[in-house]
Amino acid sequence: MHGIRRFALPRRSTSSLGLAARAAKAAASVWLDRLRSRRRLAALDPRELADIGRTELERWRECAKWFWQA
Repeated sequence: MHGIRRFALPRRSTSSLGLAARAAKAAASVWLDRLRSRRRLAALDPRELADIGRTELERWRECAKWFWQA
């Protein structure tokens, strides 16, 4: 009599899924920080901009970037 063979399917390691989730969360956190910083930079008046040592051109270049761009 032949027994029924059960083949094990390869399983993904939960640690690799956890690592991917942590990496995605870290990337989202960086992107959100960039978005917030650029919004604050855009809201500065010319005097505040001069106080931090930036020009209008530098502000424009930074604020024109997408959130994923460093």
